[in-house]
Amino acid sequence: MLVYMREASQRFSDGELLATGDKGGRVVIFQRDPLSKTSIPKRGEYNVYSTFQSHEPEFDYLKSLEIEEKINKIRWLRRKNQAHFLLSTNGELVNRPNITDQSFNIVDIKPTNMEELNEVITAAEFHPIDCNLFVYSSSKGTIRLCDMRAAALCDRHSKFFEEPEDPTNKSFFSEIISSISDVKISNSGRYMISRDYLCVKVWDLHMESRPVETYPVS
Repeated sequence: MLVYMREASQRFSDGELLATGDKGGRVVIFQRDPLSKTSIPKRGEYNVYSTFQSHEPEFDYLKSLEIEEKINKIRWLRRKNQAHFLLSTNGELVNRPNITDQSFNIVDIKPTNMEELNEVITAAEFHPIDCNLFVYSSSKGTIRLCDMRAAALCDRHSKFFEEPEDPTNKSFFSEIISSISDVKISNSGRYMISRDYLCVKVWDLHMESRPVETYPVS
């Protein structure tokens, strides 16, 4: 019996492909069965199309524990040619695999000395219109926008989004509650939404200094 533990998944916009990431760092691509589309009634059946290893286990010196190869988020890149690309992320790396080829890193925030590690990647998302742009968030409550045209490894960001912290509200738990769990870009490509432990923030991609709206959540 085959047991497959899915951690993250996303279907391509036309529904033909389904990407899933598992606890072992693998990405499995499923393709829709042609016969299931023509059958009456229609069935949503998918077959395995491609499988590859996207992430390997590492050690997090910040938390003194092993970084699982588990894939936290997976996102398709808007298609511009015959190739399909997607983003997959664990705690430290953002990979951009070609589904028919080997994946490669486009972001690596690991310091030379791992004892100096002070933040981890929490989510990543491609821009819905400009396929060369993507954002990724961190455990420090920051969001970076990167342009893949600038360099193969996006170790320098084009924009940096962070809300100034009120010194009077700073506490031992400030960094913990500011950690961003997810980030999304609007279909128009103008706005971005981030979610942390206490609130949802709406950002204008043309304004990095602070969000335009903040909604407390419980």
